[in-house]
Amino acid sequence: MCPACKRPSQTVGEQFCPHDGAILIDAVELANAHNDPLLGRRIESFAIVARLGEGGMGTVYRAIQVGMDREVALKILRSDLAHDGKVVQRFHQEARAAARLSHRNLATVFTSGSTSDGFYYIAMEHLDGPPLEHVIAAAWQSRNHIPTYTLERPRAMRLWCQIVAALAHAHRLGIVHRAQGVAVAAMASIEK
Repeated sequence: MCPACKRPSQTVGEQFCPHDGAILIDAVELANAHNDPLLGRRIESFAIVARLGEGGMGTVYRAIQVGMDREVALKILRSDLAHDGKVVQRFHQEARAAARLSHRNLATVFTSGSTSDGFYYIAMEHLDGPPLEHVIAAAWQSRNHIPTYTLERPRAMRLWCQIVAALAHAHRLGIVHRAQGVAVAAMASIEK
């Protein structure tokens, strides 16, 4: 379905709307994102196809790098923050720092930039799978009103080691993640 004109796809395999050129979006994705105005839009060479999540500084989308047919995670700075020079500077700094990182437990940053109409973005490797916070939340069960953690210790330890290895790599390069304490606190609960 076209997110701009709301017309359904006419043929199987059609990627772009023949009427306005927007990338066609799965109707379920469009509904789940509450008709987000960026769905179907192109930011530079990236066509946004789904909303993945939201953070303090921006929203992360699944996008297709047109011409490369590569799926990416595209982080876009919130529009209400795009006029704050300090926030924009911090966003660019985050992109540069993340681009220096090359580690098997970290997503690779491909590029970053801005558009003439004021969108700031970071394009990075899209990794399919549930967010760690969902894995942890799903592992909590309540039996007789007593919370029980069900994530198997070997898997918990593998996750913990991957996080620590990624953080250690960043620290060796002098990069400190602002949410590091949150990750450590979340993973510390696995050990219990």
